[in-house]
Amino acid sequence: MKVSTLSIALYGFLGLSCGPTETAAPAPDLREEAREEARQRSARRAQHGGNLVVAGDHPVEVVLHASGEVYGYLLSSPRGSEQAALAVEVPVANRPAQRLALGWSSQLRRHEGRLSEVIVPGPLVVHLTVGGEVSIGRLPRIVVAPAIVTVEERPPEKPKKRRRRRAD
Repeated sequence: MKVSTLSIALYGFLGLSCGPTETAAPAPDLREEAREEARQRSARRAQHGGNLVVAGDHPVEVVLHASGEVYGYLLSSPRGSEQAALAVEVPVANRPAQRLALGWSSQLRRHEGRLSEVIVPGPLVVHLTVGGEVSIGRLPRIVVAPAIVTVEERPPEKPKKRRRRRAD
């Protein structure tokens, strides 16, 4: 009997000393957070098989071909891409990195340029200017796509007519 009276008194004392219990805040909806994170990841995913670089708040995809072709896609605001200025510092074979300003192609909706050197894996620096604000993004190592080979097809040459000499 002494044990039960003592335990009831102890539980009563602990209940009073802890104070009123607070209700826990509702748990955040983890499914919604996961969906939002997935949306942001897909927006940052390279859509053209290139290298993704974040310059300031802008994700930029840069596609580099070993033959020197460079294409840049501004993923954050494709409508304002034509007003943005994009330049890259690209690693090339047997020389220091080369800086290349990319021009806007309204027909292909991308920035593009070409180097005469062979592009090799290495660090990439992107210089993006939007509304007068310059942002720089860096990648320690890039993936270089295979060279683009263009073959010019010419129509077959017509055989030359031979002139026969008349026997007089």
